[in-house]
Amino acid sequence: MPAHRTYDEIIAKTVPDPDSSFRPNAHQRADALTRVEPPRDEQLAATVQEALREIGADHLSIDIDGGRVTLRGAVADMHTWRRIDAVVRNVPGVDTLDNRTHVG
Repeated sequence: MPAHRTYDEIIAKTVPDPDSSFRPNAHQRADALTRVEPPRDEQLAATVQEALREIGADHLSIDIDGGRVTLRGAVADMHTWRRIDAVVRNVPGVDTLDNRTHVG
C-alpha cells in the first residue's frame, strides 16, 4: 500500500509556485521589468495614419514627438485639407497638431 502524502506534499510537487497569484517570484518580477512595450509615439503614428486613411490622406509624412503631431505633404483638394485638422485632433493622444500640408 502506498504511503499517504499530505496535501502540502502533493501541492509542492504539482504546483510550481502556489502563491504566485498573490506575490510574483523573482523570475516573474524580472520578466515583467524586461518586457518591451511599443513606444507610445509609434502607436500614436499608427492611429493617426489610420485616421488619415479614412479621408484619403494616408500618404502624408507623420512625425510624432510626445503628443505633438507634425504632418507634411500634399493633398489632392481643399476639402481633404480642411478635414485633416478635425480628424487628427480627434485621435486620442494628440495634444497639438502642426499641419504643414498643402493642396497640390
